[in-house]
Amino acid sequence: MVTFQEMVKARNLGVRWLLSKLNPDGSIGPVDQGLYYYRTPLALSTAGYGMEACALLDWIRENMFTKEGDFDGKYGRGGYGENFYTYPNANLVIASQKLNQYDLAYRGVDFLCRMRDKEAGGFYNFKDKPRERQRLDIWTSSQAGLACLAVGRMKEAEETGMFLARMMDLQPDPEKSFTTSISRVRDY
Repeated sequence: MVTFQEMVKARNLGVRWLLSKLNPDGSIGPVDQGLYYYRTPLALSTAGYGMEACALLDWIRENMFTKEGDFDGKYGRGGYGENFYTYPNANLVIASQKLNQYDLAYRGVDFLCRMRDKEAGGFYNFKDKPRERQRLDIWTSSQAGLACLAVGRMKEAEETGMFLARMMDLQPDPEKSFTTSISRVRDY
């Protein structure tokens, strides 16, 4: 069994590693390689490094945040631009809300909600793919629903919860197999 002290030590080692990757301008790591750092602001703030997390969000605001509220700016998203598009956005919205960076949180969730199927309540994975060729899934919808909840978009959060409940109801035998996504047109 892992002790509390061992967990704190592991957290501190992880934070030290993250901090060693910070650049002087507030960014982290090689920024031209994609949006791989999307969980970093939340991780730093949760560990008590709010100032460093806010510096990263400031860099994101200046370099990676579009007028439309998307996290896809000057350096692009790298591998995070195709599959599961909503997932990094949702993580950054949650961190922004936690750190009182409301311009990022509210505009970010507005953009995120444009990728939502209003009838089903789930979120799509692709920004530019036609809706009829996409699937709604549990993983990205869950994170996007948490982002809605974090900023007080209760209607969208509740509808996402209903989507997740319906996904559970569609499982024929969840102990043996579990379907994580559906085609909006065909399955719902």
